Formats: sequence, C-alpha cells, structure tokens
Amino acid sequence: MDVTVSGRHVDITPAMKDYAVKRVSKLSKYFVRMEKIHVTLNVEGARHCAELVLSPGKGPPLIVAAETDDMYATLDSVVDKAEERLTRYKGKLYGRRSRAKQAAEEVPVPPRPIPSHLVDLREGHMKLLEFISVDAILDDVKSAQKEGLIKEMVQALVDAGDIKQSDLKGVVKSLLRREELGSTGIGRGVAVPHAKHGSIKDVVGTVAVSGAGIDFDALDGEPTHVFFLLVAPTDPDASESYLKALGRVSVAIRDARFSRFLRRARGKDEIVELLTEYDEQQ
Repeated sequence: MDVTVSGRHVDITPAMKDYAVKRVSKLSKYFVRMEKIHVTLNVEGARHCAELVLSPGKGPPLIVAAETDDMYATLDSVVDKAEERLTRYKGKLYGRRSRAKQAAEEVPVPPRPIPSHLVDLREGHMKLLEFISVDAILDDVKSAQKEGLIKEMVQALVDAGDIKQSDLKGVVKSLLRREELGSTGIGRGVAVPHAKHGSIKDVVGTVAVSGAGIDFDALDGEPTHVFFLLVAPTDPDASESYLKALGRVSVAIRDARFSRFLRRARGKDEIVELLTEYDEQQ
C-alpha cells in the first residue's frame, strides 16, 4: 500500500511524517486491496487539520477529515474516524454480497421489521433539497453587508415564488431580529440565518455564495462565504420539520469538504449538483 503525505501552510518534519504513515498504515487491514492513502495536513491559525483520501481497490475513494488544536491529536482523530467509516463501508459491501447470494439461490428473505423506536427517525429524515428552493439559489451575491445579504436572499425566494412580495419586509425583519439575539455566523466561512414568520406555510430555504466574503459577525471573526437561509412557519405543528431542517443543515456544514466545495462552486448548477450528491450520500 502506498502512503503519501503532503502539507499546506505547515512544515512536515520527518517525525510528523513517520507518525502519519504509521497511524494510517493500520487502515490497510480493512481491505487487502487497499491501494493507496493520501494524507493532507493543513494549519489555519489554531486549527490543525488532516484529510485522508483512501482508495480501497476498485471501490470509490473515501474522504475523511478531522481537526483539533494539535496535529498529532488530529492524526489520531482522523484515523479513528476512518476506521469507523471503513467498518461501515465494509459491512454494507458484505451485506450487498450476501443479499445477492441469497437472491441467486432463490431463497425468500422476509423483510426485517423496523423497530418501533426507529420508525419516526426514518420517516423524519430530511434531505437538503426537500426544503431548499433550487430556483432561489444565488451563486454570487452582490451584497457586501449582512442586512443586504439577507434581503437579497429573501428576494430570491420571492422571485422563485416561495414567499409573497408583500411579505418580503416582514420576513427580512424577522431574520434581522434573530441576528440581534446573536449572530448565526458560526465561523469557518459559514452562516445559517433563520427565523419564523406567520406568512410561511412550509419550511423553505436557499443557499448563497459570496466569493469576496461578507462580515457577518462570525464567531471566529472571519469573512463568511457560504449561507444557508431558512424560514419556517410560526405554527407549533411545524416546529418538528423546522428543527429537522436546521439539524440537516448543521450536519452538512460540519463537513469541511462539503462547505469548501460550495464556496468554490462555479455557478448555480454546480451548487445544485453538490447538494444533490450530499443528499444521495446520506
């Protein structure tokens, strides 16, 4: 198995490289035909990041990332995550082979009932494109300030027919009022402005990208480039779907690679493609 190590904004010492190779080499036990693993180390301020690209034989590459405040701890963390991913991947692979063998032998296999405590989770699983309005996606916003950005994104939802023109000012006001409670700029170049408004019937949202970046009062003080905006009904019965939509976005933006690709997307079609691919992988 071939293990390569490269770095960005970091001097890779012989000791660090040896440690990285030693830690990731243990992953070869999951697949006899594991061909290569590439390790990318990166330091951004106090953030020490590591990304692994694993090529398990003929299968698609697996990408795993982690970050801490110490590079050696980050390497330990990313390898632990990779082991979890490879274990799940291997289990699914063997599961498909087993089902194929059963089908070939024409052995009827009754479907396993879903445990009652998991039914709600399965039925409540939301995809990004279930609530993000594709027609309202903005690939290069014009605004350079928080309030202008929010107005521009809500206007896009109006233009897409998801919000009435007469409700535009009210929705913007609700979003800005939420920002007064605390910025939704979570850092790492991402913000999730969200609010409820009485005119909204179903949870709806959109995505915007700013190449130049906007001062969104982010927690880390850095410019924000990727925005997920959500608006939900005030009806208490809609709270569950609102929380699930927020939860789905929260999980998605924790994926540094996904956020990075959104930021670098070239046009609306590429943003839609990234959202679609993310949904399919979940």
